[in-house]
Amino acid sequence: MKITEIIVHEGRGYNNPYESYSNFKQGVTFKATVDDEKESVRNCTKTLQEKASQAIEIIKNKTLESLKKINSLEEAKRQIEIELERAKDGDDRPF
Repeated sequence: MKITEIIVHEGRGYNNPYESYSNFKQGVTFKATVDDEKESVRNCTKTLQEKASQAIEIIKNKTLESLKKINSLEEAKRQIEIELERAKDGDDRPF
């Protein structure tokens, strides 16, 4: 049997650190064509799987980084709203 194409899938789930019941499940599928008969299918599969795993890790890190920024912005907005309410009420105490 001659293998000419390799398809790998990597999926991973992780928790949203800012919400109690929120999880992320992300996956990628990579496909490669084996051009060289000397090229080992096993090595190609391993390399492709590693690339898929790295891609998922990058996606996870970028997602968590974005969530952290969003959470910081939301917290700053809440603090501003609190200060505006205090200013309206004549309370000039700092946070």
